[in-house]
Amino acid sequence: MSSSEKYPAPQPSSNSIVTVCSTIDNSGKDFKALVYRFMPNGSLDSWLHPPVYGHTANNLNLSQRLKIAVDTADALQYIHHDCVSPIIHCDLKPSNILLDDDMTAHLGDFGIARFYHETKSQTAGESR
Repeated sequence: MSSSEKYPAPQPSSNSIVTVCSTIDNSGKDFKALVYRFMPNGSLDSWLHPPVYGHTANNLNLSQRLKIAVDTADALQYIHHDCVSPIIHCDLKPSNILLDDDMTAHLGDFGIARFYHETKSQTAGESR
């Protein structure tokens, strides 16, 4: 069974997560990739901390900031609670929040993400 069969690619309703691709290459080895759509507005980091060499800061108004926060929260809600196997991102930071042409935030860089597997001892309200 390939990893794509075990852990199907997330299908978020908010479309705020990049696509995951997994297959087997010609030599029978697993091939895994993250497929990013082009994000013309770069990362949130580039908007909050522009390069020092003569560029001015890109200004985000309050409405844009709130939308980015809500988009990010929606993506985290999805990977934590709506995936078949919950995912913990482990590296949430402005450089991993990508912005499309409409300034919609997309969660990226799942390089150190982990699947969360709940055990009985981790269940809330249950004594050991």
